[in-house]
Amino acid sequence: VLYNVAEPNSKVQAELVKAQAAKKGVEVVVKTVSEAIEISAATTALIQNDGVQAIYLPTDNLMAANMPAVAAVADEMKVPTVCGESGMVAAGGTITYSINYKSLGYLTGEMAAKILSGTPCNQVPSTSVDASGLEVAINETSIKNLGIEVPQSIKDKLNK
Repeated sequence: VLYNVAEPNSKVQAELVKAQAAKKGVEVVVKTVSEAIEISAATTALIQNDGVQAIYLPTDNLMAANMPAVAAVADEMKVPTVCGESGMVAAGGTITYSINYKSLGYLTGEMAAKILSGTPCNQVPSTSVDASGLEVAINETSIKNLGIEVPQSIKDKLNK
């Protein structure tokens, strides 16, 4: 997991990844950066020093803005990147099964409509996007470079 230490949301996502990976017996290595200039070196260190076989990048503004730097190193070293959202895949990441901002915006709009209709905020239940509001995106160039065969079951879920 690679993320910006200044983004608490990224730390939360890293902790969720670690918890799920532990259930599967997968070791997780976490590396943080504090500025863009550190990203290439951190990516290289994860692969060369820590021997990671894939890198997860949460929905992190610094990582998203600098995805080409991560992708350049990861693709050259033949390591896939699993991204927190599809924009990061479009910018060079390998794959995502993630939040769909349109679905999230729709839910947010429904909540806002309830509040604007007079429902007190504390009576509007919190919600989250379910599986139907998630999206799959793959970077064909990265997949090809890495020699990954994407199963048809995943291709069928692609949001193009």
